[in-house]
Amino acid sequence: MEQNLNSESEQITRFTNCKLCINGSVVEDDLWIRGEKIIDKQATFYIEKQTPSTTIDCNGLFLTPGLIETQINGSIGLDFSDLSEPGSYVAKLSTVRDHLLQYGVTSFCPTVITSDHHTYELIADLLVGTSKEPLEGILGFHYEGPFLAEKYAGAHRKQLLRSAARTENLTDLYGNLKHVKMITLAPELVSTEVISMLVEMGITVSIGHTDCSYEQAREAIEHGASAITHLYSCMRSMHHREPGVIGTLTLDNPLHYGFITDGIHVHSPVIRSTYKTNPAGMVLVTDASSTAGFPLGIYISNGQRVEVKEDRVVLEGTNTLAGSNTNIIQCLRTLKSAAGVTLAEAIKCASENPATMLGIHDEVGFLRSGAQANIVLMDANFSVVIVFYKGKVVYKSSP
Repeated sequence: MEQNLNSESEQITRFTNCKLCINGSVVEDDLWIRGEKIIDKQATFYIEKQTPSTTIDCNGLFLTPGLIETQINGSIGLDFSDLSEPGSYVAKLSTVRDHLLQYGVTSFCPTVITSDHHTYELIADLLVGTSKEPLEGILGFHYEGPFLAEKYAGAHRKQLLRSAARTENLTDLYGNLKHVKMITLAPELVSTEVISMLVEMGITVSIGHTDCSYEQAREAIEHGASAITHLYSCMRSMHHREPGVIGTLTLDNPLHYGFITDGIHVHSPVIRSTYKTNPAGMVLVTDASSTAGFPLGIYISNGQRVEVKEDRVVLEGTNTLAGSNTNIIQCLRTLKSAAGVTLAEAIKCASENPATMLGIHDEVGFLRSGAQANIVLMDANFSVVIVFYKGKVVYKSSP
């Protein structure tokens, strides 16, 4: 990824003849950027008396914020939970980051599923002192586990699952949490003090892989939990007498929730009804595994044998889903088709909503003054044409 380090970084660029995707709606207007940031064109013109030095004609394309992935386990054969070759781990992050640009993803949270203490310790050690450039676009890690319910472990290795009754258990396992942005846990296994401590550290606490009751979910929310991990998958089903965590979708202050719209994890009518219930909370995620994009066959992922089938990834010999084989563009298309939403409404679920969930809405995910100039130009079918990161072109589709 290129950075603005030259003398041209303060020049003003105007994007014109475009359809801006803002808050789920299309606004036909120009967008101005200066260096790495989006700027207020009115203030720049009338107060600063400055005008653009470059104009980009978008030819009627949609101009969206850079997309954000908050749950991705790996891609193109690279697994974020695999520390068997620690010397190449940071390079692995950069390789996946650059791969995701073709899908309009400019920011993401590498997701580490249930692992042992040594793995978490290695990750922290590797990132300390790493220069900024290899980590550009990486918002922080998403630790999914190991404080998860065995009953709903899914593809997580049960022998590594834990419970954390006290804050000491948490810090002993994870160690340094400086580079962590999100943690998925089952609230019935941890104390409310643990949840409060994580929230105070600026970490988004997400409820997932859980057998918790509605009351337990509410208690966790009252102590700061603010999201649900891959809604419906690996959690107690909703019942009219015991709604579980799913029942919290309609609270007065609704949660954000990760949602895998690959056409496999959730059926189309449920996609539609869920969006209608809480559109502002929907956060599209791929939950992509390291085998995403691979041909049919048997592979090793996070130390387990998985099978890539026509439309899904499962633990070998079972029907247990092991992440997905999709990308965020496919998820956007499925959401639009299944829920009957507009392109702009779908884009909001992969940009503004995840940025709000992570508390970084002033930095990325929005086309607003002061935000990073992470911009995607795409057509009406979500096909990505050009991607800008901090004002620089980092991806261009082939003619």
